[in-house]
Amino acid sequence: MIRILSNLYFTKRLGYALAGLVFVFVVSYWIPSLFFLTKVVFVLFLGYCLFEVYSLFQLTDGITARRITPRKLSNGDQNPISILIENRYELPVRTEIIDELPIQFQYRDSNWLMNIDQRDKNDFNYFVRPVKRGDYEFGHLIVLVSMRYQLFRRRYRFDGQVTVPVYPSFMHLRKYELTAFGNIRHAGQVFANRKLGHGMEFEQIKEYVQGDPQRWLNWKATAKHQRLMVNQYTDEL
Repeated sequence: MIRILSNLYFTKRLGYALAGLVFVFVVSYWIPSLFFLTKVVFVLFLGYCLFEVYSLFQLTDGITARRITPRKLSNGDQNPISILIENRYELPVRTEIIDELPIQFQYRDSNWLMNIDQRDKNDFNYFVRPVKRGDYEFGHLIVLVSMRYQLFRRRYRFDGQVTVPVYPSFMHLRKYELTAFGNIRHAGQVFANRKLGHGMEFEQIKEYVQGDPQRWLNWKATAKHQRLMVNQYTDEL
């Protein structure tokens, strides 16, 4: 019983419904014929409330959820965080997912609403952008579950506490590494390598460095820049 009460929350809809019943009871004082009908509605309403509470707590693990974080975050970049959630109830549910993000983010809207069908799974991604290095501590993952008419909500709290370090922007470093290996043409997955000398397509004129073939010197560019310049081409393999 203590476990149920500690994880049971009343919604605004329940308050509105009770206020409406009280109003009808007051009106029925002057309209006696309405009093019996009001009592019937109250009994039905009370029965549904018991049914909804029973439905929420009949399973100990009616909802399962977990957060998937990278092993490290890239400073200054948008890093994806994944949430996986599963509904094990035999009824569709309405969920509000609250993620306890590290205090460094200063986020105030880290909650999401989601409808999940019975015996169904769902997942979604959101992004965080750290602005300084250090260790970022993620807290618990909380899911508030309600049934169709949303009079009550049950709280599930999952132990998702984890510390993720933030490193300098390695996402951009990866892009630069790929560029260094050559141009990747997605159409047909054709790879292009750069080299000096004759090729199929002229690319650019670059400054001469030791080891470049002297026969590919560009004398006009050399005279213009007052330093040795060579032609560079692109060959397709």
